[in-house]
Amino acid sequence: MWVSYVVSQREKLTPEGFYSWMDAQTHIAKGTAVLAAALEKVNATPIEGFDTSALDETLQLKELELMSSRMLP
Repeated sequence: MWVSYVVSQREKLTPEGFYSWMDAQTHIAKGTAVLAAALEKVNATPIEGFDTSALDETLQLKELELMSSRMLP
């Protein structure tokens, strides 16, 4: 169900609009991951403002039609 919703969003939005929408969705996942880490007594710090192009190239995300937006070490 979620996959079909994401596909429908991708079809109706511009590429920039879709990236912006997906970027907002990562905030939800990030918050859940930080909470889960805290419950397990693991330190986690969300990072934004990094060189996404360099990370995407290093991880070869473009070949997978993916883009980075957050890191959570």
